[in-house]
Amino acid sequence: MSKNKQDQGLLQTSNGIGVIVSRQMLSLMHDKKFMKVSQAAAFLGLFPIQSLNPFSK
Repeated sequence: MSKNKQDQGLLQTSNGIGVIVSRQMLSLMHDKKFMKVSQAAAFLGLFPIQSLNPFSK
């Protein structure tokens, strides 16, 4: 199984993410380098705000 298919399958384990949405997410992220999963989620808009300061509101 290709890495892309594995990633797509992993994304589809989340509620509300199907074949089309997982493909779109992967196409947006294909050339990005993220250090953390939370950065990728923030990039995709799954977390509306990503704070650099953990003590800020």
